[in-house]
Amino acid sequence: MKIIIWELPEKEIAYLKKNCAAQFETGEICIIGPENANEIYVELNSGKLAPAEVIVVSENGDILAESVEAGMITIAYLLPTENRTFPQIDIMVEGFEEVDYDFFEKIYQRHHNLPWTILETERLVVRELALSDMDALFELYSYEGMTD
Repeated sequence: MKIIIWELPEKEIAYLKKNCAAQFETGEICIIGPENANEIYVELNSGKLAPAEVIVVSENGDILAESVEAGMITIAYLLPTENRTFPQIDIMVEGFEEVDYDFFEKIYQRHHNLPWTILETERLVVRELALSDMDALFELYSYEGMTD
């Protein structure tokens, strides 16, 4: 997963840099603009980076529309006072003060229909149900007395 920040206010970028410092260091999150956008296109065109593995965060409707068309995950930044629509995006965010890397992982998982992990301990993982769980659930509820 690669997160691309394109055209966000500096204040919002500062929040992301604070909340996701480790991912900025590793390059998992990067800020691009017209001067370095070609690097991402090269990675995409060479197959080194799959569009479905990219999350684009922007306030620019044209960039978001192109990203959706290319099969990327999209997060639109919307000022709380604005009333714009962004067709086909995954989610709209009004600020990044509380956004951390876990938030991006959850958007990625939701986009790809992967169940969220709700709780994890040494011995137990509680997660959302998935379609792949249905056979086991049918078997579990087939025993006498389970649906009484």
